Amino acid sequence: NYHSLPILLRTNVPKEIMAFPGFPHPKEWTSYITREQCLEYLNMFIDHYSLRKYIRVKFRALRLLF
Repeated sequence: NYHSLPILLRTNVPKEIMAFPGFPHPKEWTSYITREQCLEYLNMFIDHYSLRKYIRVKFRALRLLF
């Protein structure tokens, strides 16, 4: 649960390492981003690549096929 994380939580890995390839974090952010920035980055990535339509929350998966 996103809201159960401590308010002052910061990542323990610099943004330069945890960025998706070809999709860097905003340059003005410090290396160790806040939980809000982490969530914002994920939303930016999702919206940039129009992935939101593939995301399901509170959804029970009965089977996974690979």
